[in-house]
Amino acid sequence: MQSLEVSEAKLQAFAREKGILTIGEKKDAVTAKLAELSEALAKAQSQRSGKESLYRQVQGLGFESIPVGLETTLISSLKAEYYKAENEYQRLSETYKPDYPKMVRMREGINQLKKRLDTEIRRVVHAIKEEHEEAVNKEKLLQAAVNEQNRLVVKLNPDIVQYDILKRDVDTNRQIYASILERHKQTGISQGLVTSNVKVVDRAESPTVPFSQNKTRNVLVGIIMGLTVGIGLAFFFDYLDNTVKSPEDLERRLKIPTLALIPTFAVLASRKGENGSRNGRSVFELVSHEDLRSVVTEAFRSLRTSILFSSPGSPPKSILLTSARPSEGKTGVAINTAITLSQLGGAVLLIDADMRRPACHKFLQVPLKPGLSDYLTGHADLDAIIKRNGVPNLSCIPAGTIPVNPAELLASPIMKETVDLLSQRFDYVIVDSTPVLGVADALILSTYVKGVVLIVHGEVTPRDLVQRAFKSLIELNAPVLGSIVNNVDVRRSKYAYYAYYKYYQYYHMYSDPSHGDGAEAQSHHAADDLPVPREGGR
Repeated sequence: MQSLEVSEAKLQAFAREKGILTIGEKKDAVTAKLAELSEALAKAQSQRSGKESLYRQVQGLGFESIPVGLETTLISSLKAEYYKAENEYQRLSETYKPDYPKMVRMREGINQLKKRLDTEIRRVVHAIKEEHEEAVNKEKLLQAAVNEQNRLVVKLNPDIVQYDILKRDVDTNRQIYASILERHKQTGISQGLVTSNVKVVDRAESPTVPFSQNKTRNVLVGIIMGLTVGIGLAFFFDYLDNTVKSPEDLERRLKIPTLALIPTFAVLASRKGENGSRNGRSVFELVSHEDLRSVVTEAFRSLRTSILFSSPGSPPKSILLTSARPSEGKTGVAINTAITLSQLGGAVLLIDADMRRPACHKFLQVPLKPGLSDYLTGHADLDAIIKRNGVPNLSCIPAGTIPVNPAELLASPIMKETVDLLSQRFDYVIVDSTPVLGVADALILSTYVKGVVLIVHGEVTPRDLVQRAFKSLIELNAPVLGSIVNNVDVRRSKYAYYAYYKYYQYYHMYSDPSHGDGAEAQSHHAADDLPVPREGGR
């Protein structure tokens, strides 16, 4: 007890002599303040770095390339007005010369809009510069404060070490005192206890034979419990899986009609012994042209039939293919649909309206530029962007130069006029577009065409995403023809289309030329009872 009191007195005297103010048990005021200043300095450095990066990013930028997050309401409205005036000027330039009074006034108006945009951009850049300078000054002040506090900590450090030594001595004496006091109390309690008077009445007997379990009962209980748990887990995982598995899911749960079911490319690859490529190029996108007798080609012919009879009177001449989200197989379905329609003898045009991730030009082996975006911005003629390829009766308009504003280009009046004009020159116009959810491109195009087809990736796309995409199209009064369940393994017995797949396997086996009946089978396969459109198409 005396040693504890002496050590505590030494600790208090040393703290008063050195001016050490403790916080809690281990930290003094100077160290705590250094931690606070260091944390504030780190935040200031981070803010300064962000402001500096933003300032460097916006230097020298025009209104066309300014980040969307920096656009004010005035800049957005001026940009929309500028693009609208620019598109109107481009449209009228096809009729009037640049020195025509109306064209001169429009160009002056466009120049005024550009000056206002440049002025507003400079104002935003100036504000960003001031914020950057303020962040730099704040960082310098905090750095100076941290340096000063570091000097105080270094000066106080030897005193803190001596203080900790004295404090450990106090803690050690306190623990010894607590241990002695506890033993003293235990000794007093033990002296007051009375000796126990418990007696053994009867000793336990050891068993004479070993315990034997009922193995038959245990096995039956295990089997029943395993089956119960397995069936329950199967139903539980099936409940959690909300993806579209078959056309019945779309028609029964989402009330969306189904036009066709496209088998997975593994069906074709397994029959031909291929790995899904030929000459280093994907086969699926051109399967309807390269393998006329495949199961996948037959599925696209069924899709063609559904499209031709999807609307009363006459089939839709312009068709938009889209999906709820990316990677649903839109490009492959669009190309094969265009190929099967071209096999009827009429002129078919495939438009790659996906200006964000264009792909049609790669598979049809046509140049990307000039394309649709170049025509809409007035940098190319319509005939110059319509390109032929290796597929008979099929023409293609690639996406063209990747623009910074695809939605604005597609929303221009010239795009709708172009779709109407091309529908008169061609028997069918197939439009490949972006997904419905995320960007507005597909929704804009859906109002220009006569039919919209929604593509769904079987066993991958969630039902709620399909329902949202379908609802978005219906709200715009888009002419939705139905949906396509794509990339489905029809060989699984749970699909009602398994018999369809087995039938065509039987047909291809006996129509192969190596079996001696090739000419007759091919002749029967070429006979197509679908209505053939008018010749020429232009």
